[in-house]
This record gives sequence, C-alpha cells and structure tokens, in this order.
Amino acid sequence: MLRPSRRNRFALPCLALLLVGCGGAEEQEAALVDPLNLIENFDPNPARHHPTKLIEVSLGSFALSRPSPDRAEVVTVTFDAYAILPLEAQDKYTGRIEERKARIADQINRLVQSAGIADLNDPELLWLKAEILPVVGRILQTDEIRDIVINEFSISVG
Repeated sequence: MLRPSRRNRFALPCLALLLVGCGGAEEQEAALVDPLNLIENFDPNPARHHPTKLIEVSLGSFALSRPSPDRAEVVTVTFDAYAILPLEAQDKYTGRIEERKARIADQINRLVQSAGIADLNDPELLWLKAEILPVVGRILQTDEIRDIVINEFSISVG
C-alpha cells in the first residue's frame, strides 16, 4: 500500500481550492468584467468625513475639574464636543440634542471624571471618543452617529 508523502497530502485539497476559488461567481465575474473600476475609484488618501454628506452637530462645551490621582492638585479639562451625523439627519438630531443636553452633559462629564490621566493625555483622545460615541447614541436613540469630534481640548494641572 502506498502512503502519500506529507507534501502530497495537502496537494489535492490545495489544487481543489485553486480550481474552485474563494469568492462567489458574481464577485469573480465583476472583477473580470470591469477591472478598471477598481483603479478608477481607488483613493489612496480617503477623507475621514465626507464634506457634503456628513455634518458636525454640537454636543456642547465642557469644563470640569477633578482631583489628580494623588489628590495633591486639581486637573481642569475643557473641550467642545461634536457628533458627526448624516446631513439629512441634522434637523432631527439637533432638536433631540437640545432636549437632552443636560443628560448628555452629565454622561460626558461622568466619562471625563472616570478617565485616566493617560487617556486624557492621548493626542487623539481615542479612549474618550470611543466612550462618548455609544453613550450619546443611546441617549439620542440612534446608531447614525459616525464619529465624535473633540475640539479645543485643554488639560491643565494646578
């Protein structure tokens, strides 16, 4: 009885995979029919927010103080926050944000109070934005918020 070598044991399944392919027939046909479409629509530096389809809606200005970790000094944090929303939803959410401004402010202030100093010193404020996004989404009862923008961020210890 012949025993297949290690190399030959994997040859047949690999050959079958190559012949069948990984994608569906429609995907393969689309790529074969119009391969220039990929090149024509390729953008090496895509814009993070589309300038005509998305809009910044103000969540408010925030200024709060909290003790430093060693409680020897006071840390003061100030910033403006904005939600990135689809342009067509601007009117709908501007009203909701106004109605729920106090609740939004309470939740954002709570997040800043619980943030570590390292998170607040992050130049991109990734932790803070990632925490604010779902909280504001729940308050506004939407999943249309694309991102949170924090502007004029200042942290001082004194």
